[in-house]
Amino acid sequence: SWNAVNGATNYTLQIKLANSLNWFTLGAVTVTSVVVSGLQPATTYHWRVKANCSDYSATKILTTNSNFEGDGSDNLAQPSLADGNNWGRLELFPNPVSDQLRLNFVGEVFQNSRLLVYDAMGRVVADEAFQPQLEVAHLQTGVYFIALFSDGKRIATERFVKAQ
Repeated sequence: SWNAVNGATNYTLQIKLANSLNWFTLGAVTVTSVVVSGLQPATTYHWRVKANCSDYSATKILTTNSNFEGDGSDNLAQPSLADGNNWGRLELFPNPVSDQLRLNFVGEVFQNSRLLVYDAMGRVVADEAFQPQLEVAHLQTGVYFIALFSDGKRIATERFVKAQ
């Protein structure tokens, strides 16, 4: 968690293994507290956050416990964000995708639900009403995040890869 920044409408989070030079962008959120999943046990990470109207914060250290259950591999295992909600799960397929991404939300989707698609730099590339299919052919090849908002609250975020 971190302190809110005046004027900020969202925050972009990055994480990396402590001994790596490469930052991994987890995505953008509108809250100031998140849960990151997909981390390895007994591993030290560095993380930082950037408000949409500022530079990245100073690097913070995160070390997971040795009895923490990761996925058993020795690399960064596609960490993902959650803000502690229990509203449901957003499923995306196929992933990677080239033309049409199908979406299935396991849980209750309310009226006024919106999808925001972010690129790896945290820029919004699409903002539309929730629907079971999303046209992605126009997007450049790369990593993207879809955030599902319902009644103004983010209820799910998932990552997808846009293939050629």
